[in-house]
Formats: sequence, C-alpha cells, structure tokens
Amino acid sequence: MVSYTCRSLSASTQSWVFSLDYDRHAVTIDAPVNWVWFTPQHVLFLHSAFINGRHYLTQSYTLDRATGAFEACDYASGVDQRLPCDSTFLCRPEPVSAAATFAL
Repeated sequence: MVSYTCRSLSASTQSWVFSLDYDRHAVTIDAPVNWVWFTPQHVLFLHSAFINGRHYLTQSYTLDRATGAFEACDYASGVDQRLPCDSTFLCRPEPVSAAATFAL
C-alpha cells in the first residue's frame, strides 16, 4: 500500500490525500469512488451513478504513475465551469507500513 499526498501547483491551497493498494487494485480516498482501474502508466478511479435509468459520470481522478501528475474532475458540482478538471496537482508517494495500516 502506498499513500499519496497531492498538492496544488497553482495558487490554490487545495490538496488530495489517498492510498493505493497495488496488490488488491483498491483505493482509499475521502471522496465517492465506485470504479478503479490500474494500468502500468495510470491509475484511474471514478464515481458514476444511475439516475432515472441513465448512467452518469460524476467524478474522475487520474494519477500518472511516472510523473506523479494528478487530475481531478468534477462533472456534478452544480457550478457552471468551462473545464470541469483541475490538473494542477503533483503527488508524492509515501510507503505505508503494515503496522501503520492497522494503527488506531
């Protein structure tokens, strides 16, 4: 398991923190996620929903495994924005020990 801290490269103070379990292809993040895809180049995790019989993508997150670049997209914020994605984040990995994983 690897924990990532992603900081904005813009003037924003926004940040993201999440953990990836590469063995089980799982993600832990304080955001709704119901789909995860690991490739050699990227990790994509997203949230989608069925509303009135239609499938909607609401949020997506993409981590470039080589560069640490992180893109967060919010298609359901209700805010009228020309570009729903913010790709100004850089992530740094921090390995998590097995003991720290279960610490209370």
